[in-house]
Amino acid sequence: MQPEIIVDDIKASDYPDDELSVYSIFKHNHNWDGYELTEKDLRTEVRKEVRKLIECKDEAHGFIEYFCDECEEFRIVHLGCNSRLCSSCGKTHTD
Repeated sequence: MQPEIIVDDIKASDYPDDELSVYSIFKHNHNWDGYELTEKDLRTEVRKEVRKLIECKDEAHGFIEYFCDECEEFRIVHLGCNSRLCSSCGKTHTD
């Protein structure tokens, strides 16, 4: 079993599904919203990239629906944000 991750009194288990990721840190407890309100000198590019990350794979931003002829099931794949901050989309761009 992996040891508990604790950074500055924040436990990984405080995050959804025990998943400590860039996305969960920004979303948990509205961390980004609070930071964005208090920091007036944030560059526009930073705000834009973090918003893209937070809205990544949101149904409102589009999806593709596939149909499998063999199993006759539909599969929905939500579109990513393509942000460099995103641990999922950023890795794809890096690769």
